[in-house]
Amino acid sequence: MRPSLVSPAGPTPAASRRPSPLGQQPRAKAPLPRPPPPGQALLRAVSRPPPQTASRPHRPKPPGAPLPPLQPTGTSARAPPPAEVSGAGAAGKAPTSPAYQRASRQAPRGVSAGSVGQARGGFPAPRLGGPAGGRRMYTLLSGLYKYMFQKDEYCVLILGLDNAGKTTFLEQSKTRFNKNYKGMSLSKITTTVGLNIGTVDVGKARLMFWDLGGQEELQSLWDKYYAECHGVIYVIDSTDEERLSESKQAFEKMVTSEALDGVPILVLANKQDVETCLSIPDIKTAFSDCASKIGRRDCLTQACSALTGKGVREGIEWMVKCVVRNVHRPPRQRDIT
Repeated sequence: MRPSLVSPAGPTPAASRRPSPLGQQPRAKAPLPRPPPPGQALLRAVSRPPPQTASRPHRPKPPGAPLPPLQPTGTSARAPPPAEVSGAGAAGKAPTSPAYQRASRQAPRGVSAGSVGQARGGFPAPRLGGPAGGRRMYTLLSGLYKYMFQKDEYCVLILGLDNAGKTTFLEQSKTRFNKNYKGMSLSKITTTVGLNIGTVDVGKARLMFWDLGGQEELQSLWDKYYAECHGVIYVIDSTDEERLSESKQAFEKMVTSEALDGVPILVLANKQDVETCLSIPDIKTAFSDCASKIGRRDCLTQACSALTGKGVREGIEWMVKCVVRNVHRPPRQRDIT
């Protein structure tokens, strides 16, 4: 028996029947909503209040609360890299703190900003490029050059009566200690009127000699140079016995000056190459009255011949030792060779 196509409940109502596609009327489409103007959308986005999150109140710990236990050292408890500590978020974004950005800009190629911040304690490393780096490099090299080649400069006065041989001694000193110095002929040296200046380098010390005129009217200018000098070389003409007392008076006036207190004095008995000259004991006997006025300063009486150069080097080397160890008068300035 064939099954019936009619539902047991009875025939289907007409309203619930599916209409035929040919007899169906076209259904009208609903209009799409228009988008708001750009200005109105921006206004809505700005005026929308931010979502409120519940903030957890701060709960201070009691005074006797124990500290949390330390984590054991190892790979499992290793601290995060500096990049994460300096402000990287949980989503893996790059840190945006100003210190990290400056470090990333100033870090050399191949060096991360985190390592720079860690080496500098959170601050960016200094840059050596540009004008500032050039000035730092120049200051460093200049200081090293000064330390290696600097010379302490000392001023030494050459005093004595006229025609005692002061200028000849100065020229002989420059010839002995300066290799490339071409001195003037000693036979053409005349009486000094004013001042002669010479420079001699001995080791790390530089001696600047001031040769002052010895005429009676020029002796009043000697004390103008006492305050700036570090040593005095007093030259005596050992062949002129008649003017020995005059030389003694000039020496005594110089020694009693307060401006020369503690300054070493080298007394040179010049022209010892002449047979009729006075000996060192004779000169010491003539100047014995000045021994008490010399005081406890360094003083040496030495035989010398400025014409032949005998005793010139020994006297200069002694003067260098005295001015270097004299702490009361430090070097006048630093000079670079």
